[in-house]
Amino acid sequence: MSLEIKGVRKTFRTKSGAQEVLRGVDLDVAHGEFISIIGHSGCGKSTLLNVVGGLVQQDAGSVTLDGEAVAGPGPDRAIVFQHYSLLPWMSVYDNVREAALSSRPDRTRAETDEVTERYLRSTGLWAHRHKKPAEISGGMKQRTAVARAFAVGPKVLLLDEPFGALDALTRAHLQGQLVELWSSESDTETVLMVTHGIDEAIFLADRIVVMANPPLPSVAEVIDVDIPRPRVKSDLPAHPEYRRVHERLVHLLQHELVIPEQVAAVA
Repeated sequence: MSLEIKGVRKTFRTKSGAQEVLRGVDLDVAHGEFISIIGHSGCGKSTLLNVVGGLVQQDAGSVTLDGEAVAGPGPDRAIVFQHYSLLPWMSVYDNVREAALSSRPDRTRAETDEVTERYLRSTGLWAHRHKKPAEISGGMKQRTAVARAFAVGPKVLLLDEPFGALDALTRAHLQGQLVELWSSESDTETVLMVTHGIDEAIFLADRIVVMANPPLPSVAEVIDVDIPRPRVKSDLPAHPEYRRVHERLVHLLQHELVIPEQVAAVA
């Protein structure tokens, strides 16, 4: 499986005029990679994720998955947003099962039930499966959203700041669960995750894509994270590779993330 993003551009029309949010974005994602996308607000991170998910159509460029052009949403890609988007009238179980069934109608009833139970157990939600979203905590709602996404069986999992609204302890717990699900439980091959957290990006990713700020929103830099898996979060700060990547990200994020060569070209 390969995901190829070539020359992607996107401009939104606003009352104040045209706003370019992506300019010439190029990124190749290999089979089995976990990619974190980081940058300041307004640099196009979520828009890029929505283009890959087929929710937003780019103005130019291409996105291909296994050689096939992405032209809209599909079961080969699943998205988890910061806000859970659960169906409030359905139980936790039915929220996950309905997604598993609708995305893969070829599954038998028994297969759908097995997939639903597997991911609810893996995320620690089996005992709460009959509760409605209003009856569970924010962390449990997000675990339901993650379980639902994995139950679809996508090739690519797209995460848009899925833990941003959670407290630090819940966030750390779910980060660990996410890695465990991705690496051992699921058929999902590749993950793209938008985050504002430097530590989160380093803990989770194989590579970190740093986006530049407008007026030239594109990929400013791609940083390899050469830390063996499995990773223990409490041990990371002592790892020399962690310190290298952390220092580089802090340096980039504390400056204007505009690509100097492009600025010179525009000027």
